[in-house]
Amino acid sequence: MTHRFTLLALAALIAAAPAWAQTKKELVARVVALQQADYEAIGRGVASQPAQQMLSAAGQALGQLPADRREAVGKEIQAEVRKFYDGVAPMLAERAGKVGQTIAPALLEEKFSEDELKLVIAFLESPASKKYSEIGGQLPGRISERVVSETRATVEPKLKALEQTVMAKLKAAAAAGPAASAPKPAASGARK
Repeated sequence: MTHRFTLLALAALIAAAPAWAQTKKELVARVVALQQADYEAIGRGVASQPAQQMLSAAGQALGQLPADRREAVGKEIQAEVRKFYDGVAPMLAERAGKVGQTIAPALLEEKFSEDELKLVIAFLESPASKKYSEIGGQLPGRISERVVSETRATVEPKLKALEQTVMAKLKAAAAAGPAASAPKPAASGARK
């Protein structure tokens, strides 16, 4: 009777501890599910890159407009870029989430043991992980702000010099007119 009781108690323990009763595939699926928001954030980041590039290029072009038109046109451009971002960000976030679900499992299965996956899950589900994620999202912005603030005096003159060099090259190219045809290569085997 004790042997049967021991087996029942062991079965109850296994059922009560799903983390160690799960297969490696189930553990991987759990990690992927816990990381879903991170995959989607990657998609939103992909959407923000062209939006930021467009704002940057527009900012440079705005400098060439009459002063009384800059602010109004700037606001119009910002609204258009925002509309673009709002239109593509959800789509890219969803796509990145799906891509993460297809890429991550194989990599996690290859690189992690079951015990390591259990540790990863325990960390991702822990209050410390959630707290770190909250401040972790703030860190890149704060670091960027500090770096810009501390290096502005050094970087701005170099950026202005680069802008002047680029503008000079563009003006020179525009003044030269249509590109001259490239010189033709010398014929091989020319006779003397």
